[in-house]
Amino acid sequence: MNRKRVAPKPGEALRPATRTAAPARQGPGLYGDLVGGIADVLEAARRASARAVNAIMTATYWEIGRRIVEHEQQGKARAEYGEDLLKRLATDLSARFGRGFGWRNLFQMRAFYLMYPPEKLQTASAIYRTVLPDEKLIAADLQKTRRMLERRGLTEGGKR
Repeated sequence: MNRKRVAPKPGEALRPATRTAAPARQGPGLYGDLVGGIADVLEAARRASARAVNAIMTATYWEIGRRIVEHEQQGKARAEYGEDLLKRLATDLSARFGRGFGWRNLFQMRAFYLMYPPEKLQTASAIYRTVLPDEKLIAADLQKTRRMLERRGLTEGGKR
């Protein structure tokens, strides 16, 4: 039984995308449907939480990279050192947080920030804001057009 994925409304439970196998129908109340429905909800929640965690971790790694670069450069265009800082950070962060903070990973976080500096992290609306006309200009044009149509309607008597 395939179902189309529907985004939940606030306060509403997640709906399943698809079910891999039809549940076995057992006895009154269709217990298999109950189990299948619960499994669908759990799978949808796990997918949603995995996407959220991935987005948060990506933002976290970018922020770690930003902090490393800013510390290295201290206002300069380029840093004079870096490998020693990464090794020291790797030792301290690994001791505190465990795996995942070796100097290679920290180097990649730093490179991630350098590849996507804040100037490149723009939303589509921010990009189009400079291309699209200002809302005030649009409103003024609409007002002029409305007045012109009103005058035409009064002078022409509403002829078409």
